[in-house]
Amino acid sequence: MSKKEAWVWVLLGVWLTAMLIGLWLLQDGTKQPFLIEPVAKFNEAQLRDRASTLALADRIRVIAIKREGCMCSTVADRHWDKIVAGAASDVQFDNAWLSESGDAANDLAAQLLALGFPASAPAALVVSANGELAYHGPLSTGAGCYSAEGIFVDQAIDRAQGKSGSVNASFNWFELGCYCQ
Repeated sequence: MSKKEAWVWVLLGVWLTAMLIGLWLLQDGTKQPFLIEPVAKFNEAQLRDRASTLALADRIRVIAIKREGCMCSTVADRHWDKIVAGAASDVQFDNAWLSESGDAANDLAAQLLALGFPASAPAALVVSANGELAYHGPLSTGAGCYSAEGIFVDQAIDRAQGKSGSVNASFNWFELGCYCQ
């Protein structure tokens, strides 16, 4: 191998290392708490009661809360699509869209904000057919919003369907990941 070829390989190695470090730093920089407002601002008992207004007769309702212009919402779409594809026919999926500034971009988002639910995104809300809140929190965790697939929302749907015990509302507000506030 000539000196010229050796330098090409060294430069390629340095470039590849720099790219990997840059991606790692970028990914780590997107992590933030799901809920940046004080938890005491949100009354869990009231939210549980208010969730009954979101219920649908004979159907479990799963609402994805997304924010326009939020890279985290875009990345979480793959996970959301998996949840939708794997669900039973007794589950209805809806999207609540927030504007980039956090205001309601559709009627469902306006209803959620009026009920007092936090505006972090991407998030999910699961309400049983009886109007019981099964889950409110992030779709997933991690810097890329793809960790914990099959855990939070999927388990809440199972509880709402009666597959794994009682519904028991789960508020998952303390995760770190890629969220837009």
